[in-house]
Order: sequence, then structure tokens, then C-alpha cells
Amino acid sequence: MPVLRLAAPRRAGVVPCPKKITLWDIVLTSERRFWGARRVDGSRAVFLLVACCTQEEDAAGARPAFGVNGQVSLTAGIKTVVKGEYHFTSPPAVVGEVVIVGSAINDNDRVEMPDRLEPQDAWGLTAWDRGKCRDEIAGLRRGGIFTPPSLQGTLQYPGNIGGTNWGGVSFDRSRGLIVVNQTNLPFIVQLIPREQAEHQRREAGWEYAPMKGTPYVMRRRPLLSPWHLPCNPPPWGTLAAVEASTGRIRWQAPLGTMRELAPIPLSVKWGTPTLGGPLTTASGLTFIGATLDRTFRAFDTETGRELWQAKLPASAMATPITYRARQGGRQYVVVAAGGHGKTDKSKLGDSVMAFALP
Repeated sequence: MPVLRLAAPRRAGVVPCPKKITLWDIVLTSERRFWGARRVDGSRAVFLLVACCTQEEDAAGARPAFGVNGQVSLTAGIKTVVKGEYHFTSPPAVVGEVVIVGSAINDNDRVEMPDRLEPQDAWGLTAWDRGKCRDEIAGLRRGGIFTPPSLQGTLQYPGNIGGTNWGGVSFDRSRGLIVVNQTNLPFIVQLIPREQAEHQRREAGWEYAPMKGTPYVMRRRPLLSPWHLPCNPPPWGTLAAVEASTGRIRWQAPLGTMRELAPIPLSVKWGTPTLGGPLTTASGLTFIGATLDRTFRAFDTETGRELWQAKLPASAMATPITYRARQGGRQYVVVAAGGHGKTDKSKLGDSVMAFALP
């Protein structure tokens, strides 16, 4: 009986979509959280899930593992460091005749996003906060996307929440478009000698990982200005449609506003970091929450034009679902609006919001 184990993510890959599936009995070594599951209706049904670690394992640096039934080969084009284990951070998606495992774009790859941030690139609302960002960037180790953490502090760009990440992608089969949201937010990652860390008071705003068995404790935080806005130029979150047949970006647009996080209520569409994913419908709509501004939006999948939005009691850091209660009945779109405990000033909640399509 297979057991899902946890380890660092490697790379995304694709596997053939099976015509028949028998689900695994899955034994988990301890209580797990699940990033998501996907089901495809029609001539075949696919059940796929991503299991995450416990809070203790997450703090130690463990990442999610991906499990699927035994009839799907996970070996083609996918590298692994442990025989028989394959590790991913995003829900899979079915695109045409293949299952995209992890995400359509390898974890932390970007859609038209830079991978370097230099002091002269610093952004701010004023010359004062831009100067503060410039000075902080100048004091960090900067070497591109794969620069390792350091005692000095390393600039990680894009940060650990993406590029693309846990929300996955959605595929509009009739239009041949993969819709994906991205985050454009740099992080600071720093190592602290263990002996020093044990006697050092933890600073607010940093996330700490004990990294047991190593001589260091790791800490990280977003690179933000004194106004709590990102130090890199906007947009900080976008939604894009990629042509499945060519890989060409059909359109890309900022996603969300920072009106609830900025020192003044700015409704400029600079985008926000996103946690969640999109949902496409056969009628040509794309629904997505994911932003920090407590808003649920609908876009024209073909053009990227925003068609509709609704305010939520808390941010929808989740991927929507759609269903009909009976064949021929009314179609509904549902999303969980719970907020996120690590996003500054984000209101928490426990709402599940349902919207009826015309």
C-alpha cells in the first residue's frame, strides 16, 4: 500500500491521462493538509491530490508530495532524488490528453517576470521609501533565482510563494488556453548560526524554520518598504492566458489592488500577491479570488477583460469550484473566503461564498 512521504519539490512534468482509474488506498504518516483535488468529467475520471506536511514538518522545510493512482507512470521527464518518490507543490491539471503535474509552469518560474532586482530597480511611493528599499537591496546577496541563503541575507526573487505556486492552473479546452495567476514578490532569506538563534529574540514579520540537524536556523520575510508595500516595481500579481499549443502568452493583466494594504486607500491596479488559483467555464469565463483585497472576479477568458467583481468578507485564498445540483440545472461557482493569517492586515473569516451563473 503506497505511502506519501514529504521532501523538497523538484520539477513539474506531464504524464498520459489514463482512460480508467482505480483509486489508491493512501496511508499518510501523520495528519496532512491537502492543497487540492481535481476531477474531470467525460469518458474518463481522474482523481489527483497533493498532500502537504504538518505544521512542524512545514517549519522544518518539508514540502508537499504528489500522489496519483498506480496506473499513471510518474517517471517520464521527471527527476527525483529518492527512488519511487516524486514531489510537487501545486494541484495538477488536465490539459488535452496529458496531466500536468505540479503546475503548467515549473514551480517559481515566471510569466514575463524578471529574476534579478538591483538597487536601482527599487520602487516606492515617495523618494524616501524608495531610498529605504534601495539601501536594503544593496545590503543583500544578489545572484539570481538560485542564489542560496546566506548569513548576510539573500534576495530571493521571485520569492518562495511564486511565480506560480499552490493554486495551480485552469485549462479552457475549446479555446486552447491555460489560465494561470502569478506573484511578483521578492523575499529576504537569511541563515542564523544556531547558537546565536537560540539566544536571539524572534523579530516580528519574519518566518522562522529550525532546520534541525544543521548548524543554522533559517528566517525569511517579504522585501517590503516602510509603507508595507513591495520594494520591486508593480504589478505584484497578474493573471495570464497561455496558448497550450504554442506556449505564447495571449494576454496578461494585473490582478487585484493594494487599497487595503497601502497607507492610503489606493485603488490603482498594481496587482497583489496571490494565493489561490483560477477556474474556467465552458462559457468563456475565468473566476478567481486569490488576491489580498477581498474581491472575487470574473474575466473574459479570450481577452482578459475584467467583467465582474464581488466583495468578500475575507480574501479568497483558495481555488473556486463549479457544479450543478442536477443535470440541466443552474450552475454555481463556490469559493472559500477565509483570509490568510500571514498576510498583513488580512481579515480572517470562515465563509463559503456561492454565486449563481445567469
